[in-house]
Amino acid sequence: MPRTREPDEDYLDTIPPPQRVFYAEQALLGALLLEPWRLGNVTGIGPEAFSAAVQAVMFAAIRSVLAPDPAQHAEKVSWLDAVLSSARKQARGLTISYLHTVIQRCPWPHHASAYAQMVGADHAHRTLRAQAHDLAQTARPTPLCPTPSRPRTCPLAAPPGRAHGDVLAVWRAGVQLPARAWPMRAGTGAMRAGTGAMRAAGRSPSKARPPPEGRRPPKPPWKPPSPP
Repeated sequence: MPRTREPDEDYLDTIPPPQRVFYAEQALLGALLLEPWRLGNVTGIGPEAFSAAVQAVMFAAIRSVLAPDPAQHAEKVSWLDAVLSSARKQARGLTISYLHTVIQRCPWPHHASAYAQMVGADHAHRTLRAQAHDLAQTARPTPLCPTPSRPRTCPLAAPPGRAHGDVLAVWRAGVQLPARAWPMRAGTGAMRAGTGAMRAAGRSPSKARPPPEGRRPPKPPWKPPSPP
């Protein structure tokens, strides 16, 4: 039986923790606040790619304000004030302390492009999951099913289902783009190339190679004789 909460108890323990991409978004914003000239390296994403509304507003404000001179930005905070004023038009509760929070979340500003790739990849996966959910909700069994004697009585798919299917196919292809931008681990390409060469030669990649000359193959494990 679940425990009954007291009237003065809060429900903070029921709030789920933020996703990992939430911190990647903060790191990206912190990198752009520290070094605004790196905005030119952030491509392929927009404010809609952020999972939190306040961070989407901040990214839009950073793009709307002209980047300052690096030497002037290191001495004055006028550009940060301009970004905060622009963001407050959409998020009135935004304070300067939140700007300091996202700046502290950024360990390396020169990794801004990598943070942007993380944000874009997660946005693509979220959109794909949403479209798949809508497609599953749209798909319904038709009242007339085709039979050998009645092959053309089953109606076509509903237009919403086709629309969701088209969007799903487009995003399935788009999700693979961020993954291609990441380099493969060391040795992965050579391993795949070697596997392809063995298959082209007619050999199975899983087949064990013969032992080199001068070495005896290991003895098989001993098995008890089967009863007569």
